[in-house]
Amino acid sequence: MKESVKNITFITNKIRVKIILMFSSLIIILFSGCYSLQKISNQNISYIYQNDFLPLNPEYTVYHNTDSTSCLYYRINANELFYSKNIKDSVSTSLCSISLLLLPSYESKVVVDSFTVNITDTFSLKHHSIIGKLEFAAKRDFNYILEVNLIDRKRNNKKKTFITIEKTDNYSRQNFFVMKNKLIPNFSNIIIRNHNYYISYKDTSLKKLSVVCYRKDFPISIPPFSNYSSNEFSDKPDSSFTIFINKNKTFNFKVKDKGFYHIRTDSTQSVGLTLYAFDDNFPEVNSVDQLIQPIRYITSKVEFDNINMTIDKKKVIDEFWLENSGNPLRAKELIKIYYNRVKDANKLFTSYIEGWKTDRGMIYIVYGAPNIVYRSAFSEIWIYGEANNILSINFSFDKVSNPFTDNDYSLARSTFYANSWYSAVDAWRR
Repeated sequence: MKESVKNITFITNKIRVKIILMFSSLIIILFSGCYSLQKISNQNISYIYQNDFLPLNPEYTVYHNTDSTSCLYYRINANELFYSKNIKDSVSTSLCSISLLLLPSYESKVVVDSFTVNITDTFSLKHHSIIGKLEFAAKRDFNYILEVNLIDRKRNNKKKTFITIEKTDNYSRQNFFVMKNKLIPNFSNIIIRNHNYYISYKDTSLKKLSVVCYRKDFPISIPPFSNYSSNEFSDKPDSSFTIFINKNKTFNFKVKDKGFYHIRTDSTQSVGLTLYAFDDNFPEVNSVDQLIQPIRYITSKVEFDNINMTIDKKKVIDEFWLENSGNPLRAKELIKIYYNRVKDANKLFTSYIEGWKTDRGMIYIVYGAPNIVYRSAFSEIWIYGEANNILSINFSFDKVSNPFTDNDYSLARSTFYANSWYSAVDAWRR
């Protein structure tokens, strides 16, 4: 099979970007109908939450271009790859591979489609990304799990990612293709306010879409031993409007207010594309208010209210960390650890609310990344400690059916967690 690769180089925001469009060059590993070695649901996949130790951090998005095929768009940070010189021409190049494994579910061993591609890139002094797409076979009327494995072949660094493929209808989010500009895909459903995005929809005959907006500032998650959920909300939107698709079969989308925007092809359908507009620096944590709000997990209500009502918030947050650490160096280290977890929670667990406010975000921030993670179609189990050890702490999260996101999980709360929670909080306070 011949390899056809087209390189397009351009400058955007002083960042050099290479787009590699791969139409073939597919190295087949497994064929449709074969079996994988082990069900994903039986594997410990805690590495997906070990952000501190991952040298590779690719980004992915999926678009259903036809009823029988879908495309995975990827972005790889070239700075995370190893470049070495070729003997023949002394040109420094990197070599990585992306392997795709398409399965019917986390519990299945049947392989629907599987292949690997090799990607070579030439070193540049300018920061750049490697952006491209891979087409895989996925029939309509089914849902799948796509396992994506990126490997830096020269350094043997790896990053495995699992993506839910929703293809039971033509209304869901992956039937929309969101572009940050006319050349680069938007690799998440998070958008920046007052930025113009370009969106296309699979059915080019469509003339208009309906949009509903929710602007509620949702409360943070409550401790794991409490007996109610804090993030339930009414599905009544704050506003709605209509978008008309232009002659190029795309529509421009720009918002000025924070909130999340649910775009539907039919107002009678609950599913669609949801875009989230948080603070412009999201998922980073920079402003004083962003530093104060997450410490609610490790403060009493009275203490937090006193901090929040203080005029000089920057001074009081510095004093909080200094008082609880004992010295400036220790305070600096605690601040780095805590707010890196807040940022990671935003990256990992954001749904219709910021990731640090979610149940999984709360546990991740206070306890850290779990030692063991088991994921099924309907739940995640987090284990701190060893499996089947009575001294270990286990958290169970149930996946919530939510038309706005596929990343909504609810913690199964229990009074059993009270002692563990207070011990973890006290550890931060000591």
